Amino acid sequence: MGERGKACCSSLGVPVALACFWEGGGGFVVGKGILVEGIFRMGDEEKKYIKSVEKALDVLLLFSTEEQELAHVEIARKMGWTTSTASRFLSTLLKKDFLLKNEENGKYRLGHRIYYLGALVRNNAGLRRVGLPVMERINRETQETVHIFVRDGIHRVCVEQVDSPQKIRMASEIGVRDKLWVGCTGRVLLAYCPEEKRERLFQQILEAEPGVDVASLRDKIMRVRQRGFSSKDGPWDRHCGCAAAPIFNADGKLEGCLAISTPDFRFPEDVMEYASLVMEGADEISEKMGHLGRRKGGGITR
Repeated sequence: MGERGKACCSSLGVPVALACFWEGGGGFVVGKGILVEGIFRMGDEEKKYIKSVEKALDVLLLFSTEEQELAHVEIARKMGWTTSTASRFLSTLLKKDFLLKNEENGKYRLGHRIYYLGALVRNNAGLRRVGLPVMERINRETQETVHIFVRDGIHRVCVEQVDSPQKIRMASEIGVRDKLWVGCTGRVLLAYCPEEKRERLFQQILEAEPGVDVASLRDKIMRVRQRGFSSKDGPWDRHCGCAAAPIFNADGKLEGCLAISTPDFRFPEDVMEYASLVMEGADEISEKMGHLGRRKGGGITR
């Protein structure tokens, strides 16, 4: 641990509040990671590089608009490797579709996995750009942390966040993957998946963590769909207050969710006070993403 703090509780559903810590002159912060000068950073013990991964990424960065294809020997020369060392890295990158090989000239080019990841970045960038003004407005009104989460397999990932200005606050680390089946944002991201997809996710969740009570999770998800939002529900949520609502894209598909997070003691007794804000905010973001649906009762209609 660094001198500035101790590890602290997850903002959305992790059950144990590990610590609060003093941010020099700024107060206490509750969240994942250490807030130093306003930026979340991992502890010193986690700042370690895996050299082989770094080298593999350096291979990908050799390609450019001017050099869209490179020969085996060119890659070896640019990396300062022997051709046998280059072969091992190239074989791995080919296997994972990060590179493709042109069978006509034997040269390598970036693979379709790169384009897939680029598309994900573009999608999230659009969501973040559209969502940020709405998040900032809700943050000013509530003085609480506001986030956008998206689903990544059986995980949820915070892609944008506006922090609470208060001394004690909840926060999440952007880009970190947390369990989809824990916390109210995860329940929203599960609830609005197509049913067939959701059942496959349940199976994957059980493979990852066999002790998960899927029957209870299904019940909670059905409540989310009936109400149109999720809020703190059960022991996993006992250290934080949260309300979250779904964001849809132009195709009517789930894009992510908008959430307000607070320390438990500051969450309003009337959950609709914050649920209304996130539902209205999520609807506004959805509309700006091209979604034509409107809420009817607790759900969404087109």
